[in-house]
Amino acid sequence: MHVNFADVENKNIQQLKATAPSVDAVLCGVLSVTENGYWNIDWVFDWKDRSQAWSLQDVSFDTALKDGLHTAVEIFSRQSESD
Repeated sequence: MHVNFADVENKNIQQLKATAPSVDAVLCGVLSVTENGYWNIDWVFDWKDRSQAWSLQDVSFDTALKDGLHTAVEIFSRQSESD
């Protein structure tokens, strides 16, 4: 099994999880550059068969990555507390 660009672009969580069955969580982000030189990013975080998606528009590269990791940690923390 392998992951290709289409799997990431389409945020195919099931395919991403199938390639690494021992992984508990998947964070997938797709970046696209804007005409103004900023970035749009679409994120999906999946853990324990629960997914959450969010997007950022017209942000710096650093902000796009930082927000994705920060938000995933917040989701992970909330879901851990509710279990």
